[in-house]
Amino acid sequence: MGLLEAVNLVTFVIALRLGPLPVVVALHLTAPVLLIVAKVVAGRRKVGTVLITELVLVIAAIVLIAIGNADSAGGARIAIACVLALVSAGCVAALISMVAAHSGGRDPIASAGLQLATAALLGLPLLGMTLPSAAEAAQLAVIGAGLLGPGFACYWWALQVVDAPTAGIIGLNEAVAASVIGTVIGVAHLTVTTVTATILILTAVALEQRHRRARSFTQNVAVLDCGQ
Repeated sequence: MGLLEAVNLVTFVIALRLGPLPVVVALHLTAPVLLIVAKVVAGRRKVGTVLITELVLVIAAIVLIAIGNADSAGGARIAIACVLALVSAGCVAALISMVAAHSGGRDPIASAGLQLATAALLGLPLLGMTLPSAAEAAQLAVIGAGLLGPGFACYWWALQVVDAPTAGIIGLNEAVAASVIGTVIGVAHLTVTTVTATILILTAVALEQRHRRARSFTQNVAVLDCGQ
């Protein structure tokens, strides 16, 4: 997991430096789509109206988020940025699946700490390429300890309760939350696009949760019928 996290962070950051922000963000946020498609390919989920609706909502949210983060970039580097963003999305999808599978009975804080510590150690050689100043290093340390670390711990805890596709869809709010926080601190503006994307994301989450409850209810009824 630490190795996957290191690859995820490195590929995403490099992709952001090379390619246009809307494209990179949109491709990076395809993790929940990959998770749902993986379930269909593995035969663990059938293609139905609910699934198609969820995919349409998620894809529409991704497109809106990309549009809302409009930026400009050009050059042949865009192709490399797209590939790296997809690699990052694949890492995120794999991480969500692994945490969902192994989070039960494990301490969220210790697990998140080990995952981030491993990723940090694997990323240390990259520091030699662009050493941050003392002030920048202090700022990054505060952000990591105050936001990234607790966020990972919450993720480990949450995946003990929700499944991977639902967590992936909720994770789309990462870009939405960034826009809201940016608006509050005065470095961005909350747009109609962001609000619409939020509604689409929450609708997809609600559909997935309703589908899970209906499936669980059906399975319980089937078990009771067998018992009788």
